[in-house]
Amino acid sequence: MTVRVFLACALLVLGLAAGRAHAHAGLTASIPADGARLAAAPAAIELRFNEPVTPLRLRLVDAHGRTVAGGDGLQGAPREILVLAVPRDLPDGAYVVAYRVISADTHPVSGAVAFVVGDVPAAPGHGHDHNHDHDHDHAHGGGDWQAASVLVRLVRDAALAVGIGGIFFLTWIGDPGRIARALVACLPVAAVATVLGAGIAGARALDASFPGDIFAAEVWRVAVATSAADSAVMLVTAIGAAAVAVATQGRLAAAAALAFAGIGAALTGHAAGASNPAFLPAAFAVHVAAALVWLGAFVPLLAAAQGPDARTAGLLARRFSPFGIAALAVLVAAATAIVAHRLARGGLGEYGLWLSAKAGLLLALVAVASDNRDRVVPALLAGKDAARAGFARNLRLDLALGLGVLAVTAVLVHVDPGGGPVQAPAAAVSTAQGSAEGYVLTATRRGARIEMTFAGARGESAAPPGVEAVLSVPGAAIDGLRRVPVRDGALYAIDEPVLAAASRIELRVEILVDPFRKAVFEVAFGE
Repeated sequence: MTVRVFLACALLVLGLAAGRAHAHAGLTASIPADGARLAAAPAAIELRFNEPVTPLRLRLVDAHGRTVAGGDGLQGAPREILVLAVPRDLPDGAYVVAYRVISADTHPVSGAVAFVVGDVPAAPGHGHDHNHDHDHDHAHGGGDWQAASVLVRLVRDAALAVGIGGIFFLTWIGDPGRIARALVACLPVAAVATVLGAGIAGARALDASFPGDIFAAEVWRVAVATSAADSAVMLVTAIGAAAVAVATQGRLAAAAALAFAGIGAALTGHAAGASNPAFLPAAFAVHVAAALVWLGAFVPLLAAAQGPDARTAGLLARRFSPFGIAALAVLVAAATAIVAHRLARGGLGEYGLWLSAKAGLLLALVAVASDNRDRVVPALLAGKDAARAGFARNLRLDLALGLGVLAVTAVLVHVDPGGGPVQAPAAAVSTAQGSAEGYVLTATRRGARIEMTFAGARGESAAPPGVEAVLSVPGAAIDGLRRVPVRDGALYAIDEPVLAAASRIELRVEILVDPFRKAVFEVAFGE
């Protein structure tokens, strides 16, 4: 009963997190500031981030889309401040500093900072001093890579749970039958998925083409530079320890596999953010290890339920009960610490909604476990053979719910804790239109000026709240130049000198739909 009360309190905290979370790495300041007008060219450009980042692109681009300083490719070790030297003879004009970096949690972050040197018309409409934009996967194979990453993560975690968690059960609780071979078969699956996941992290960081670029040397060179590689090394070590545990029936090796798996999971993703307090990676590690103990018991217990002896199944379930309760208590305590940290950081986002979904699935798992402990297992211990069918049914439900937990977790890794947009239909015409959430956008480009109007579902003029625009110029490697349009009645306008000579401009317009999500229009001008 104490565990259930503890879980209920933790689920309440998880529910409160539905509207709060923290974001990935981002630009906090730049010199010169975004939108600055300078009398003379600066000697260098300085970008400051809230945590160490690994630069993949750092370019100074002029109004004609030409790169006048910097370039692409891995550029040194992770650091919080990036510096780009500026040519001494830089002429007057409009310039953009385009960057793409990898944050500590392997998420690619791209953005741009614009400024003007000399007597050039300034660009109004700058709504942010510091522009940064998490990769929204709208170029090359980004969306496909993210879907592949979610799928590979799900396969990896399921294989780790059945393999490492199941082997822990065999060595510490008992073997209900000849299932060791099936559990061991999950280990190479987990290893392949682990390595492939690191490669996908490199492909996403480079915004590589899907799927062929997974074999490119540069993709793997970048992958090795991300925290996903550190995580992969530790997870493969965990898989090796689990294989040793099966071969030797060694309990210490099985426990070591759990520890290595927890540490490996905490070395990347949201736990790896450099701005996190020291306790957070440890909380993630014990959370993962406890989850493997709990989820890993389902397959061995199901094998016992399908065996010939009800009492044997009951004895195995009773032996596992203290481990299960301890794992649940650790899992919930760690989750509570993680969520409490995020509540303290504040911010709205869909991340909390996914956390609530995960909490609901965990609550269902606890309900099934309570039924097993209070009703099914006593019947098995009493030798009631009919109870085996109910036990097997509950364990199949456990497996389905556990797979749901792992699926939500795989999605959570790719959700920006600051909130993610709802994608809207795209268009690609000179005067572009798109519709989403009951609004219709009409956007027109006039040289360096972009004008936008909105209409409601019945064609009436509309003024939606929270309008922001993100500009990209693919030919100049400019991505994520964020602007707040200037509103004049029903007209929203952006004036940006660097757009004047661009042959193709991609525009993403974001509208606040509700406190948890945004609707997004994506349009493009030029070929």
